[in-house]
Amino acid sequence: MTWWFWIVLGLGLSALELATPGGIFIIFFGVAAFLVGLLALAGISGAAWVQWLLFPVFALISLRVFRRPILNRLGMGGDRTDVDTLVGEIAT
Repeated sequence: MTWWFWIVLGLGLSALELATPGGIFIIFFGVAAFLVGLLALAGISGAAWVQWLLFPVFALISLRVFRRPILNRLGMGGDRTDVDTLVGEIAT
C-alpha cells in the first residue's frame, strides 16, 4: 500500500481519539498507522501483507506498554477510591 494511506489513516484515527470520551485506545492505532506509513515511505515495510501485519502488532504493543503510564500521568489511572468512600453515607 502507499505510504500516504497509512499517514492519513493515522491522522484520522488520532483525530477520532479526540472525539471519543476518556478511554485512550484509538490513539495507539493512529500512532501505529503513522509508524507503518513512515516505514513504507522509507521502503522498509515491504509488501502490503507485511504492512497489514505490522499495523496491529505495533498498535497492540504500544497499547500494552504505554497506556498505563499515560493514564497515570494524566491522573486517570489506578483505582477510584473517592466514590467507594461514600458507600453507606447519607446524602443531603
